[in-house]
Amino acid sequence: MKTTTAALLFSMLCVLTANSQQIVYRKAAHDLTPFTGTWIGIKDDMKYEITLKKGIRNVILNDIDYTFELVFTSSVKWFKNGLLIREHVTNAPKAILEGTVSKPDSLFLDYLTYYDEEKGYNGEGYFKIDAQNPQKAILHLGSISLGKNRGKLDFPTNMELTKVK
Repeated sequence: MKTTTAALLFSMLCVLTANSQQIVYRKAAHDLTPFTGTWIGIKDDMKYEITLKKGIRNVILNDIDYTFELVFTSSVKWFKNGLLIREHVTNAPKAILEGTVSKPDSLFLDYLTYYDEEKGYNGEGYFKIDAQNPQKAILHLGSISLGKNRGKLDFPTNMELTKVK
């Protein structure tokens, strides 16, 4: 009887362990603080105010729960000739831009995704802080030919940014 009970308990433990979801936490390769804050970019008659903050993204792939540390836009404002024409305020996972820092370079978001749910635009690119002047950065975006508005962006493909806060 004791052997049967022990075998039953052991088999239940094995089944529970086998069916439990594996959890993987991916810490950022470097400190995300240099990216956080408000960045301003100007291109032609447009001004872009992008506020970045640290966050996490949870993704489940093949029954594995991944948690990633990342940087995302909590606020984006578009100004044309000095007038606010659009504003997007959010928390992850509905951010327009989000990215992870590169392992070899602490001032480089090497995988930056762009998804504007409201307009149906999407793309990817990078965000690179200038090592000589950490108040300056380059935002580079390219569109992806998917979705209803293929190939469109609501940002310039290359833009220099200045950190103001």
